[in-house]
Amino acid sequence: MAYRAYRLGLDVGTNSIGWFIVWLNAESEAYALGPGGVRIFPDGRDPQSGISNAADRRDARSARRRRDRYLDRRADLMQALIRHKLMPENLEQRKALEGCNPYCLRGHGLDKALSLFEFGRVLFHLDQRRGFKSNRKTDKPESKGPIKEASTRLKTLIAESGARTLGEFLWRRHTERQPVRARNRSTGAKAAYDFYPTRDLLEQEFDALWAAQARHHPELTDEIREEIKDIIF
Repeated sequence: MAYRAYRLGLDVGTNSIGWFIVWLNAESEAYALGPGGVRIFPDGRDPQSGISNAADRRDARSARRRRDRYLDRRADLMQALIRHKLMPENLEQRKALEGCNPYCLRGHGLDKALSLFEFGRVLFHLDQRRGFKSNRKTDKPESKGPIKEASTRLKTLIAESGARTLGEFLWRRHTERQPVRARNRSTGAKAAYDFYPTRDLLEQEFDALWAAQARHHPELTDEIREEIKDIIF
């Protein structure tokens, strides 16, 4: 079967592709035209909102990935806590620790010795509530938003209360029967929070609690500290 030389021209647009063929002779000169055509693709956005039709799928995929990462991190942390005697190996004993109020332990752990298992309960709770940290490359430090405003308000509240850590601040709120979880109190489209913990506050509390408990438990070495901190944060 003989093959003929040709040149394919493409005109690529945002929602269409135009194409046309030019036939060439032995000297690579055009001697015939066609065929050609255009393929129009439907707009991949909602005609009213302008949002991509793939946005819902992308959001669901991102949520699944975040959940998978959380479960993997929690499993890695639990294995490390058991290995370093900060959690019991027995499942029933670990379940019993769930009855310990983590806010109470976080508040008192700065001044008094906790058992190793109680401290492990604190570390596990820090992992569950490790605070917000943006991973968007386009975010600017001075950018404003509901989380930014709520996190700034929280730091002001902590400073005014005289609390040394976020955990101590939350424990005081807990004893006064005030909310300790960041919740969206808005009924509209724009989120609004009374306060919102950020990752740096949890990291500071981790360091403060570890330093306080290491004075009572020499087995809490710097190597273990770095391993567990790396898993959580």
